Amino acid sequence: MAGLAKHVSLRSNKFNEIIVTLVDIDKIDPDELIASLHDHPHEPHRRHIHTNRALNHVTPYSSRYASQQEISKFKIPQQGAPADAVHQMLKDELDLDGRPNLNLASFVGTYMEREAEALMIENLSKNMSDADEYPAMMAMHARCVSILAHLWGVQKGEKAIGTATTGSSEAIHLGGLAMKRRWQEKRRADGKDTSNPNIIMGANAQVALEKFARYFEVEARILDVSEESHFRLSPELVKKNIDENTIGVFVIMGSTYTGHYEPVEEICQILDEYEKKTGVDIPVHVDGASGAMVAPFTHAKAGGRKWNFELSRVKSINTSGHKFGLVYAGVGWIIWRDESYLPKHLVFELHYLGGTEESYTLNFSRPGAQIIGQYFNLIHLGFEGFRSIMENCMTNARLLSKSLEASGWYTCVSDIHRRRGEFRFKGAKEIVPGKEDETSAEYNAGLPVVAFRFSDVFKKDYPQVKQVSVSTLLRTKQYIVPNYPLPPNEEKTEILRIVVRESMSMDLLDRLISDIFEITETLMSTDAVDLQAYQKSNMQARATITITSTEQRGLWKMEYIGQFANLIKSDMQDSHSKNIDVQALIARAIEYYSDTELPLKEAMEGFVPNTVHLARTTWSKHKTLDIITLFHRPSLPSSTRVLTLLKQASAHASETATEDQASDHTDQNKLQRTDFELNITEDPPTSDQLRTILEYTGARRAKDVVEGAKDAGDAVRRLGEDNKRFKPPVVVDWNNGKAVIGEDESEIMKMISQVPKETDSVNV
Repeated sequence: MAGLAKHVSLRSNKFNEIIVTLVDIDKIDPDELIASLHDHPHEPHRRHIHTNRALNHVTPYSSRYASQQEISKFKIPQQGAPADAVHQMLKDELDLDGRPNLNLASFVGTYMEREAEALMIENLSKNMSDADEYPAMMAMHARCVSILAHLWGVQKGEKAIGTATTGSSEAIHLGGLAMKRRWQEKRRADGKDTSNPNIIMGANAQVALEKFARYFEVEARILDVSEESHFRLSPELVKKNIDENTIGVFVIMGSTYTGHYEPVEEICQILDEYEKKTGVDIPVHVDGASGAMVAPFTHAKAGGRKWNFELSRVKSINTSGHKFGLVYAGVGWIIWRDESYLPKHLVFELHYLGGTEESYTLNFSRPGAQIIGQYFNLIHLGFEGFRSIMENCMTNARLLSKSLEASGWYTCVSDIHRRRGEFRFKGAKEIVPGKEDETSAEYNAGLPVVAFRFSDVFKKDYPQVKQVSVSTLLRTKQYIVPNYPLPPNEEKTEILRIVVRESMSMDLLDRLISDIFEITETLMSTDAVDLQAYQKSNMQARATITITSTEQRGLWKMEYIGQFANLIKSDMQDSHSKNIDVQALIARAIEYYSDTELPLKEAMEGFVPNTVHLARTTWSKHKTLDIITLFHRPSLPSSTRVLTLLKQASAHASETATEDQASDHTDQNKLQRTDFELNITEDPPTSDQLRTILEYTGARRAKDVVEGAKDAGDAVRRLGEDNKRFKPPVVVDWNNGKAVIGEDESEIMKMISQVPKETDSVNV
């Protein structure tokens, strides 16, 4: 059996005493249990022997897989099995998957017409890498490239070039590589250094953009987003962070967080002005994973601003055919406005498949069926067909948004349901019903995405209800609606997000709205104790607090027990001890009130804060946290990235601390650090601190900490003369004598995860 989970249980007996216990509950390994109860416990070899029944069976359920043997999971079986039996068993297992149409978290399409499916099935075996064998398919590929280039405003005289990819991630990497290579070629031609390329993106960027920077060794300058910038890339921050080493700017047409379009034209204007002043030409790549197949068709377009090849600074655009291109998963596209923007160095000539081919994708062999499906959609639907679908999606997204806000329980962070130019929620009474003939042109442009949260009024009236409970209970109805924080700098705000795809019919939308309201009403009427079952704990070992009670003479008040339980739970998580006897600790506080003559309600009012105070006092005596200091400068993107990394690591460490506390560890003498105190300062280090830092890193790093410093003494002198010479970020672990200069992520994480020199262990 696996380890033990700790449960705190509170109850009252007939004497009106509060009984607190810690209960160990075994976790059960189902595979181990099934194996022990199998019909042939003394003949385990029979589970993998193939008898005549492997081939001789009447139906798939009369084969050995019905009751004698399970399908091999982790090793290839020695012998095969009948196709119909394997098909049925795998089909039955796949029935456990969710329903694709109810996965409201995903942008990826889950519906295609039968004729499109038939074409794709007929061409499943075709390989995009073999152009010589499949010329008709390659011709369709070239037509798709041309259609998309014209859809995105390629200019007269330009010779657009592009390719299908396995998705937008590959397409983004190709666009970034082309920008990096062009930057390198120009810098070398000018005799300049090429060792420090950087790229600009917002903190709302999809992970594929950050992957490009990390995989291809480009500094990612990830700029904060805010409510003022509509949770998207701010042109003003772009202006402050570009330099001669900037290879390009990733601008997103449709944030995955809130659906907002980023201001492509405004950013291009800033880059135009920068080039006039400095001569540095910085290109733009538009990540149109979703928006590049929405904006061209909706009446709102991009809100009256340009975003595509109509802007000369936009050199390349990518999209996902399997999102709003309405194809099944497996196809993306990238188009360069002219072949001159695809460096020849990235193009490979191939001769070994029968003819001469050019390749400039990261993947070689890839399915061709999706390209055929994409061409089918473009020809079958045409511009008006795509417009009809996208406008329907926008209409349904607006209806969902308005319904949520009209309830008074929710506020939308997305803005596509607000009249053009309005970006603030003015209250449920100000919501204007839609008109029959209205289009998206009357509203703010964006993706058909609804990002919403509890309203401020709801949070004030029902502070015990956590937003994640809505996501959890929707899952019980088979919907998948994620609940997650906004990007760094706005992470205190959590949102629920629904993507309205083509397959969101009016009937499904009506049911969804009804289910959200029903779940919300359930949460509103549920007491704080029972809500614990719906609300995820941060404790990785899933240590939960279970409360049972009996109302004795009307004095047992669940609200006080719930308050007590939540506070004790919180302090259990915030404590940093491994061996505190929580049961004894709580019992001591209860004993203090056992002889009180006050009514239980009044006793509980004193009991809760005093117990928590006792817990805090006791725990603080047993464990002092290691202190990690970040010398921070908010104006530096590198320093901001380190701050985000440390905050994430601190949160993870807290979870690990709780896990260790709730688990059964036997070797307490080899504990790794499970938590630390993060100290953030915008002041430079003192002279003594600077000397200590250079002792940790070595005096040779003095110039990396203080501008122009030759050694430790010189660094102290220079910093004393001008503290602006200090070069953050610097991360210091004072307890263990370690420091990291700059934003070396691997070294910072190594420092955080190392074993402390001394480990305090408390036995009660």
